Amino acid sequence: MLLHCRFLHPLVRDSVSRVVVSRGNYYPIALYRGVLLVVRGIGDTIRTWARALGVLAVVPLVAHTTGCFSADQPTPVDSGVSLGTEETAKPTLTVAPGAKAVRIIFKNEDPGGSFFISSSDMSKGSTGLPAVRLFNPDNSLLADRRNDINNPVEDDNWPAWFKSFEVTVTGTTSTPNVLSECARFATATEGVTIDCDFADGTATACSSTNCPHACGAPQNVYRVSERDCSYNATNGTSTDTDANGTGGPNDPVQFRVTIERGKDVLESQENLMVVLEYAASSYNGGPQQPTDCFDSSTGKFTLTNPLCTDFTWQTFLKGSASDLVPSFLLLAPPFYGSVDTTRDTGGSGIATRQFIIPLASYPDAEVLQVSRMSGIQSTTPNKTMIQNDCPSNSALCVGMVFYSITFFRI
Repeated sequence: MLLHCRFLHPLVRDSVSRVVVSRGNYYPIALYRGVLLVVRGIGDTIRTWARALGVLAVVPLVAHTTGCFSADQPTPVDSGVSLGTEETAKPTLTVAPGAKAVRIIFKNEDPGGSFFISSSDMSKGSTGLPAVRLFNPDNSLLADRRNDINNPVEDDNWPAWFKSFEVTVTGTTSTPNVLSECARFATATEGVTIDCDFADGTATACSSTNCPHACGAPQNVYRVSERDCSYNATNGTSTDTDANGTGGPNDPVQFRVTIERGKDVLESQENLMVVLEYAASSYNGGPQQPTDCFDSSTGKFTLTNPLCTDFTWQTFLKGSASDLVPSFLLLAPPFYGSVDTTRDTGGSGIATRQFIIPLASYPDAEVLQVSRMSGIQSTTPNKTMIQNDCPSNSALCVGMVFYSITFFRI
């Protein structure tokens, strides 16, 4: 079809004879001196093309193209030149049914916690005390299996993809050498009666206006007191390793989640975003020298070097609980508070750690385990002061306090 466009220079206008249609747009075609010219732009683009073809003057093509094309719709012309590609069909992503987020509240409390067990039943959780309640991200109840630790009641609201969640409690049959005060749910008195007085090395007398300094965890919250983890429960002497872990299934202090995989519960493209709320407190501040975190003989980075850090926690992404794999993520350090003996203060506030479990990249991964790997050692700086200044059950002197962990499907 012929075009009548008063905005083009006659030399170009007379050569324009057809238009092509590509993805809903109309483009004039000009054949000038044997060169196929597709007029797609306006303004400077037209002028540039014109100069390249020897056309002396071209008036810019304005946006109002109704003056350039006839009213009837042109017939697409097969010019042998590809002017665009057809849109490819986008894959349709399906989402398996069920809750899109699950929160664990680290409290042994009815009804506000995910755990429900009496102190006399703690030994039953020696290989992992199971969570019996799940919550939504706004802390409203999602599902409740509470009944008996050995015979939980099923709840239809329990997401199929969230198979189980467990924490270990020390002082049980599986950890006979670790004090029960090492890892457990805080008693009713810990948060109000456990005081630290760092200035004079006792927990009963105060030598500054900042004392007494509360260093016990809130009631019923899951906490780990490093001062207690560093003592042997059998003979009461100091220990370096009784409560330490390897990332294996029998680590004395750990918690882990088991995820159910499969098309009907989690799609292959889905991952999990994890948000952990916790407090991490150390006695000593950061290492004085970077070399304190390296092995003096091999030169390798050694986080468990007592000169580097008071204690360590790491995470492991596994196919099953029994697997031994390299660490997936370092949880502690960093610490968010340390003891200041000059000001007689210590402890840390609540921090948030967010990370992704890349399930889509690891189709066999089903277990995320978080383990305490090392603690206070015989060569830890100020070890005697730690054991004197920090009384038993003082997780906010040196230790960890866990508040919640939330899993989001993404």
